[in-house]
Amino acid sequence: IQKAFSRARFIVTNSEYTASRLTEYVHDPEKVKVILPGISEPLSDDGVNARIASRLADYDPVLITLARLEQRKGQMEVVRLLPELVHQFPRLLYVIAGDGSCMNLLEQETARLGVQEHVVLTGTLGDPEKSAWLQNSTLFIMPGKIVGADVEGFGLAYIEAALHGIPAIASSAGGAPEAVLHGQTGLVVPVDDREGLLEATMTLLRDRPYCLHLGNNARIRAHNFLWRHKSAEYLQLLE
Repeated sequence: IQKAFSRARFIVTNSEYTASRLTEYVHDPEKVKVILPGISEPLSDDGVNARIASRLADYDPVLITLARLEQRKGQMEVVRLLPELVHQFPRLLYVIAGDGSCMNLLEQETARLGVQEHVVLTGTLGDPEKSAWLQNSTLFIMPGKIVGADVEGFGLAYIEAALHGIPAIASSAGGAPEAVLHGQTGLVVPVDDREGLLEATMTLLRDRPYCLHLGNNARIRAHNFLWRHKSAEYLQLLE
């Protein structure tokens, strides 16, 4: 790693957190430049959006995690909050969007807790479906964990959700606090803090004006991540 980096004129990282992980490999910190990731315009389809909206018509609020189903994304932690959340919000639905190695474990846990009617596991989605689920959700929630050396370097999924005008709840793991600005575009809770996660979720679901305010802030900020803006940072570096 040190040999490869020594040959590079610049090293671009996707967050300040990731940059901090390079100190033992890069002797010249001036070579390290942080450029937060870019995103593409969402691909929407009116027919798909109408179908998802109809499917969700009987639910409110709708929580969503759109990510690979793996331990460090934190879907299991959200599932384990559902008995308490559903008690407060009987029409709540948690959408677990994506596929991955934890699918069976999540299904087993929802059955054990008796919350199957409040959970949808979508499996693999195309881009129009992703956009439609996000467009029709209330809150994006992905309380990331640190699993061995596996950690979220930034968390582009938070920004993709933000582009649809919904705020996010993230954990303080890795670079997630750079993707979700606490109190501005969502809420950040300490890693593995179950009570903190529950409190943050309850806060946004009970105070819808606040939730909408954070979501609007998130949408405005997310537009700066579109490639038509973000590419300028790379061009400036190349020039």
